Amino acid sequence: MSLPSTRCRSARTAIAHAAALLAAGAFAAPVLAQSQDQAGNNAAQQAEGLQVVTVTAQKRPQAMQDVPVAVSTVDERAIENQQIVGFSDLTRVAPALTINENPNNNNIALRGIGTFAFSIGIESAVSVIIDDVPVIQQLQAFSNLSDIARVEVLRGPQGTLFGKNSSAGVINIVTKESSEEQEGHAQVTVTSDGERRLETGISGPIGDKLGYRLNAYTGNREGEITNLDTGADLNGERSRGARLRLDFKPTTSLDGRLIADYNKRASKAR
Repeated sequence: MSLPSTRCRSARTAIAHAAALLAAGAFAAPVLAQSQDQAGNNAAQQAEGLQVVTVTAQKRPQAMQDVPVAVSTVDERAIENQQIVGFSDLTRVAPALTINENPNNNNIALRGIGTFAFSIGIESAVSVIIDDVPVIQQLQAFSNLSDIARVEVLRGPQGTLFGKNSSAGVINIVTKESSEEQEGHAQVTVTSDGERRLETGISGPIGDKLGYRLNAYTGNREGEITNLDTGADLNGERSRGARLRLDFKPTTSLDGRLIADYNKRASKAR
């Protein structure tokens, strides 16, 4: 007598489960479609906002995510927005970079590793490269950061591509190329601590296959330390310089550049 009632309860249970599954499917379909649409919109927004950062950390243009090197890059926009006008200002955007300035030479360290010596005849463990040309003394890189396209900070040993004096890392500085149209700029900086700086530049094409970029600067910074004996201000500097760059492209597969650079920097050490 109990068997039919058991069968009835089983049938009612199966019908209730089926109804629940149908209701869950009816609610899940719009939710799934909405989530797929939202994922597609997010992907589209990311695709529109994603920018490919090109670096030359391996001696050739590559996307930054494809370079198997610990590298931090500072582009032209970051240099302008954060007012990076001197080499020592890079410490604000590259936390692994440490700079110690002294009258004879400047010491650069990456991740706390560098050559801490005051002699100009000692090679540093951090190499400074400007347009694929290594500078002899690190002090040469501290003169000016004018018309810079980007600065790449490569952490760790880079001796395979940049030589034996890059056992701790490389600071790779890339200047701007000549523009396709005539353009120019000028910038005047005056600070409350006695620094005055003038920077100007001009660029444009000379012909179909030749372009130029010329920039110059002059700066004067009063020292923040006063000699009580003589009354002179210490730890200041005077600097000036100019750079001329010629870019030529004789064919579609061949291009080259010729750069002439002049810098003079005098520190007020006494």
